[in-house]
Amino acid sequence: MSSEEIETLDEEKGVELEKEKKPKKEKEPEYLTSMLNTRVLNYRVYYMNGKEKVLYTVLAFLAGAALGYLFYGGLGSDENGSPRPITFILDVVICTILGLAAVKFFLPVRAEQLNVKRLNSLRRQFMDLLDSLAASVASGNNAVKAFEAALDDLTMQYGEDANIVDELKLILHGQQNAIDIDVLLTDFGKRSGIREIESFAQVFALSYRRGGDFGKIIRDSYEILYSKLNIEMEIATKTAATRNELNIMMCAPVLLMILVKATGGDFAANFRTVMGVIAVTVGLVITGVAYYVGRRITEIEV
Repeated sequence: MSSEEIETLDEEKGVELEKEKKPKKEKEPEYLTSMLNTRVLNYRVYYMNGKEKVLYTVLAFLAGAALGYLFYGGLGSDENGSPRPITFILDVVICTILGLAAVKFFLPVRAEQLNVKRLNSLRRQFMDLLDSLAASVASGNNAVKAFEAALDDLTMQYGEDANIVDELKLILHGQQNAIDIDVLLTDFGKRSGIREIESFAQVFALSYRRGGDFGKIIRDSYEILYSKLNIEMEIATKTAATRNELNIMMCAPVLLMILVKATGGDFAANFRTVMGVIAVTVGLVITGVAYYVGRRITEIEV
């Protein structure tokens, strides 16, 4: 081999080695390590537990398989509509593929929905925390006493397993170990990914270190958060009709196909032809795209 060929082979091997060494993108962890060297929740991601995975996998697979059979069932039947051996094979293959596709699509979507639900719950809990802190400071307590009183109030209101209760315990435990409250609040804000908590932590840090009006900061933060939640509820109410129309639009093809298949006849037989399959597929794709665009339009961030 010539020297040029050897150099070319070396370059190709080097490129292959670089591809092999390229690290894969790691998932963001569900839990992080706190300043107290304890495990704390990362609210930016949501990973389903075993029961949730099994439940939603089964539901998604059954839904996908049922829709697959509804829209594509009976392919390969004879002229009279009687199934042939190939029909059963196609039904099993199509239902399995669409069931697995539904699982692949639905699980991430459902995880995101559950995370949004958890974050919304955390925001409401945080607003109650501000309310409790404001009342405690107004009665003459300092920051530490106010957080201790808030822990008792929120434990009675939400129970020991609430996220805000865990965060308050962490803050008070850290304060007992010579870690400032503002540092722990800032860490909580970063892990939550909620702008209101992050903003409050930043303002609280400045006030706590420079001797600002702690009570006024809490009251202002509570009023801002309360106003924002009211605006979001108003927007959600006004867009509820549009979301309902989108849901009806998604159900309409299913109901129509059930009606057509139930009545039978030559029209239903058309869906078992090549053109029928193409038409059904195109219609489902258009419906799915329209639903996705509609959901994006109605998802308004305040």
